[in-house]
Amino acid sequence: WIAFLCTVFLSFGVVLTFLAVVSQGAVVHSTAYLVHHKRVSDTRISWHAGITAFWRVFTIHLLKRVFLLVVGLMVALVSWPILFSLGGSPVFFLLIFLLAAGISLIVSIMAVYAVGYIVVEEYTFFQAIVAAWQLFAEHWLVSLEVGCVIFVLDIFISFFMITLLFVSFIPAFVAYLLALLFSSSLLFTLGIALSAIVFLLFLFTVASVFSLFTTATWTYLFMQMHKTGLKSHIMHWLGR
Repeated sequence: WIAFLCTVFLSFGVVLTFLAVVSQGAVVHSTAYLVHHKRVSDTRISWHAGITAFWRVFTIHLLKRVFLLVVGLMVALVSWPILFSLGGSPVFFLLIFLLAAGISLIVSIMAVYAVGYIVVEEYTFFQAIVAAWQLFAEHWLVSLEVGCVIFVLDIFISFFMITLLFVSFIPAFVAYLLALLFSSSLLFTLGIALSAIVFLLFLFTVASVFSLFTTATWTYLFMQMHKTGLKSHIMHWLGR
């Protein structure tokens, strides 16, 4: 049974990973086509573009996650003495944390640009990495601006999801009151199940919409930077 369950969960993981990567490629292709041609592309063509670029996009995400994991472990090692009162400087930890956050943001932005080059320009993996770095180097300020805005939106979405979590508890709370009234554990069980379903639906919907929004936004910016260039708002405000 354990082997069977592991196989089932592994299969679900593989399928979900495939759908997530291909969907991102399809959204990137569709958004780029809309920006370039001013009309919506055929869904089948965009989906095929996502499938064609699957392994390269998957490798980009895999390397990004491995890198972010290494950075996270480094921050954890630095914070370990401070958290357990074993010594260490809080100032040093803050500097390391800010440095790690900045590097992680840059790597995430470069990953987005690399995916754009892979899907839109059909670059090879290494060509996409080099081109992504060059694009970031040319537009580093506006890239960081957008990255920070997306990060702030991500925080708001996280708080929104916490609110939805409490809202999803309402069916369970009502079922609990009814279960006390009618002395029925079945009602409470059904209430918990309903709350879980409601929260998962909320989570899936919000996560999907936000992921679509961020992917489309980054792709639009990628097209503007790659084709015509894009000026930083900070530089614009400074009059440069």
